[in-house]
Amino acid sequence: MVLAARRATRGRRRGDGALVWGAAPWFVLRAVLVTALGLLLPALVGAAVAFAVGAVLPGPDGSVDPLSVTATAAGFAAGLVTAWWGPFGSTARRGTRRVLRALAPPSVARVVVPLLLVAAVALGAWAWTQDAPGWGSLPDDARRAVSR
Repeated sequence: MVLAARRATRGRRRGDGALVWGAAPWFVLRAVLVTALGLLLPALVGAAVAFAVGAVLPGPDGSVDPLSVTATAAGFAAGLVTAWWGPFGSTARRGTRRVLRALAPPSVARVVVPLLLVAAVALGAWAWTQDAPGWGSLPDDARRAVSR
């Protein structure tokens, strides 16, 4: 960003590469800190939704189960929505837009992205109707090894 602003006012210069490499550690540190701060609210929202769904839809024995598949999926979806449209979401959307424009021109993306979304929904619907494998189908020694 610093380089783009400087180039806009003064034009391209010989030391631009050195400027980018010199500023890179600062930008990486800043990005890590902002990302960690930006993930706090989505993590809290996701955990709260998982516990709420786990309390509303208790497990087979009637206990609160926030780690059930339904509760975990609801918490993940709520956290994802909060991360995308929450306080720090604008920078994620802006960066994603830049990357996607570089990877696929808008004309290609208008065709490929909806097809991928339809395929993902169809795959999810198919997986939802299948019997979920459980730990009960494992032999006793394998089940003990997994539960450690």
